Amino acid sequence: MCQYSSENGYVNDWHLVHLGSRAAGGAGLVLTEATAVTPQGRISPKGLGIWNDDQIEPLAPWPAQYLRAAPADTPVHLVDSAYVAAPSILI
Repeated sequence: MCQYSSENGYVNDWHLVHLGSRAAGGAGLVLTEATAVTPQGRISPKGLGIWNDDQIEPLAPWPAQYLRAAPADTPVHLVDSAYVAAPSILI
């Protein structure tokens, strides 16, 4: 589920509250939104990203927080939609 809530690809409190509430609600699997590996690969300009090391560190605490709240698995959903988001780069 894309939330389009990131600034420059960084996770923020919205992501922690939104995804944490799913884990606390009893979901067995809680995925991040589509997380781009390049800025061009985002589905929208507000998409989550991990294209630089600074964006990874803020993601680290959230699985631990969720697992304390509920026994949910918490993988990251990787995406690279550059060919859809910016088809001109393929030409």
